[in-house]
Amino acid sequence: MPSSSLLVAPTVLHLINQVHEPGGKILDIGPGHGKYATLIREYIDPTAQIMGLEMWDPYIHDFRLTHLYDPVVHGDARIQTAQFYRQFDVVLMADVIEHMTIDEGMALIDKIAGWIIISTPRDFFHNPASCPPPEKHVSHWNAQSFRKMSRFDYLDPVMLKDVAGIVVRLKPV
Repeated sequence: MPSSSLLVAPTVLHLINQVHEPGGKILDIGPGHGKYATLIREYIDPTAQIMGLEMWDPYIHDFRLTHLYDPVVHGDARIQTAQFYRQFDVVLMADVIEHMTIDEGMALIDKIAGWIIISTPRDFFHNPASCPPPEKHVSHWNAQSFRKMSRFDYLDPVMLKDVAGIVVRLKPV
């Protein structure tokens, strides 16, 4: 499903606000309905340059993402180059990483030099079979998966305990 828990949004926004520099660029990988573009502009920086990178082309049109992002690009985050990611000071992956294998997710994280903010479900579950292929959950990331990373910066314990979500921030390399 092209959505994420609204309960994690305040924490995600808080973490972005702490590291986003005015004039910096934000990348929203797998923007779904595009809620973070709207929320970032409303609560953090109305002039923020936010690019969306969406793997499932129909979402770009179905959710009018071209009206929310500067620009929105159809593509797979896993095949973008480290050079591509260098243009962003913050990369957001809200309910995206569980759609990749652990190896694919780690390889993607390794390509991103700037701040990374990730949210993912605490518990593994399968999306309905009626969802598009990119919506399939193929991996489970837990708090330890992130805490053991050398880039670990912050994990919200309230989200982990009360909301059944993981919200983590990884620092730049």
